[in-house]
Amino acid sequence: MAKKILYLHNTLGLGGGAEALRATVIKYINKDKYDIRLCCLVRKGEIGDEIEKLGFNVDLLNASDKIYNIGTIFKLCVYLLRNKVDILQTAFFNVNLLGRAAGILAGVPKIIDEEHSYYERYNPRLGFILRRINKYLSVFTYKIIACADIVAQKISSEENIPLHKFRVIHNTVDPERMRPVRSRDSFRKELNIKAEEIAVGFIASFAPRKGHVFLIDALDKCIKEVPGLKLLLIGAGALKHEIEAMVKERGLSARVSFLGVRRDIPDILSVLDIYVQPSLAEAFSISITEAMSMGVACVVTDVGGNREIIGDGECGILVAPKDANALKGAIVRLAQDADLRKRIGKAARERIRRVFSPERYVNSLEELYDD
Repeated sequence: MAKKILYLHNTLGLGGGAEALRATVIKYINKDKYDIRLCCLVRKGEIGDEIEKLGFNVDLLNASDKIYNIGTIFKLCVYLLRNKVDILQTAFFNVNLLGRAAGILAGVPKIIDEEHSYYERYNPRLGFILRRINKYLSVFTYKIIACADIVAQKISSEENIPLHKFRVIHNTVDPERMRPVRSRDSFRKELNIKAEEIAVGFIASFAPRKGHVFLIDALDKCIKEVPGLKLLLIGAGALKHEIEAMVKERGLSARVSFLGVRRDIPDILSVLDIYVQPSLAEAFSISITEAMSMGVACVVTDVGGNREIIGDGECGILVAPKDANALKGAIVRLAQDADLRKRIGKAARERIRRVFSPERYVNSLEELYDD
């Protein structure tokens, strides 16, 4: 009999790596061995709707995802008992806490927790209590999936959870999803990128930890040596207006395009010559793996799991965080050397295919389910 697996999220909307990852898992997992069901606390979201169209159950609980909501725990408990779940897998901190508490009460045989971050995990006022609760719940958790070695190490160290409780499974990217629809040349024209210009891109929410300020500062320095640079910024967020003002103040408006939140990421990546990730903190960046899978040469800061993605240095350039000069130097180096871009891009694509394939990810998951 197939094991009943429930994936629990607050939402399966656009713009999140965990949500895209779930869609990839659903696509590649062995459907004969596992009876898959999904549940969202707050809303289904666009990815949830897509998964539902593939014939999978995506239930909406219409419940709060606030960590102090006892009602949500009991509502989840009833749901789990009704559906007789064999394996419960939760994602992100609030849902990890609520879902595991409900799973324990409902007597779910195997509870798995997914951790996609080691920073900004707690409300500062409640951090002490929540760390205690998380440690207690980990006792009843079969395994904690960490998306990178550094995520496992940080949480284990800071929350005093034994390292053996963690299983590192690096995130994956579905190569079939990364196929552009439009031709590179026509889309570059649509985006007002001239044939001779070097297109640089960054996909991220506009938040302080993403490092947009340092990227704009680096671009300002780059223009003096490579005047034909064009920067594409994809995403939304609270800091967007501040970055727009900074671009205008530096006289870079003709060099920077704000494209908002996009669903055509493969098309966007296909027009780029260089992908830059200037983050100050990062767990495991899906955006970097997507760019690498498209053969785009990457410049990324040496934070979090970025080094685990890039590898030995032949697949991208690592620079120090908060260092606009280092960013500038790496961007200029790639912009002025087409052969280097091609060589790094080719190595990057091969590394993603070899190390971060969906098959490897799903095989690791199935080992957990079958233990």
